[in-house]
Amino acid sequence: MAGPGPTREDHPGNHVAVIDTERAQPVSRIQVGSGPTRVAIHPSGRFAVVTNIYSNFASVIDLDNDSVEKEIEVPYY
Repeated sequence: MAGPGPTREDHPGNHVAVIDTERAQPVSRIQVGSGPTRVAIHPSGRFAVVTNIYSNFASVIDLDNDSVEKEIEVPYY
């Protein structure tokens, strides 16, 4: 879940890759928060939620159009 350039500890990236699973190739990237860490897919298959370790929000991605639909505030603990 790295960004388009090299990912380093001091620059964790802020993109998730969209993968064509038939060709096993990345086809695009979606910008999310800083340091995307985990992804969960909604049971309907329409949405993905990405937690961002260095941002205080989770990114909700609409998988029908590969865009961030909403950012949900998740306070730092």
